[in-house]
Amino acid sequence: MGRLLDQAIGYAVEKHSGQKRKGRDVPWIVHPLEVMTMLSAMGADEELMAAGVLHDITEDTDASLDEIEELFGKNVRRLVASHLHDPAKTWKENRNNIVESLKDADRDVKMLIMADKISSLRDLSREYRTAGDAVWNRYGAPREMISWYYSACQDQMWDLQKDEKTAPFYWEYVNLYKDMFVRYYLHIDADPERNYLLQTSMHGEAYQFLFAKREWVDENDIIQGDLLEPISRKWAEYIEDSLKKPSVIPEMMN
Repeated sequence: MGRLLDQAIGYAVEKHSGQKRKGRDVPWIVHPLEVMTMLSAMGADEELMAAGVLHDITEDTDASLDEIEELFGKNVRRLVASHLHDPAKTWKENRNNIVESLKDADRDVKMLIMADKISSLRDLSREYRTAGDAVWNRYGAPREMISWYYSACQDQMWDLQKDEKTAPFYWEYVNLYKDMFVRYYLHIDADPERNYLLQTSMHGEAYQFLFAKREWVDENDIIQGDLLEPISRKWAEYIEDSLKKPSVIPEMMN
């Protein structure tokens, strides 16, 4: 650990002193340290790890971007500023801005935002298991909007799955998102051409995996069907994987 990162950790611990995670009796500093640890595992350099520790500091403390630049340099400032929220804007406006900025963001910014979102999804998943739907009251937006936001960020970070160091975290993001916000259904019809899996998100996106074509189609091409059976993600993924193997044709295909 270098001097810059040591300084960033000490500064963040001081500034976040006494703050707790939303809805939990956990010191806030646990979150930025978790983000920093993930970035380290992705092979981030010291400046990016420092930005991970400091990414919430100008929103949640009296620290300013000018002070960040003075203490830690222009690049750390740039990274910290990459997904700040404007208090004058709505929840949706701020998240739209982040999604739009990700379209042209460099790898470091995407890594930082992905690590931040994974940490938040881990928290959300733990809370949901204990509090159920009451958890949505703590997040300043309905469940459908939160689902849209995490899905939209994921869409803009797809390239991180191609790097062996970032890929495990990208797929953790995908799995956490699906477990929280995606539901699966099975449709079996007398006509085998109409058999499919249906995947729906809480913000309304829908995709079908057509057994006959062995591929996913978006909602514009979806076959309509009433006999939908809710199934687990694990079972849906097993069916999909089986159908993609030419030598494996489950009984439900017949």
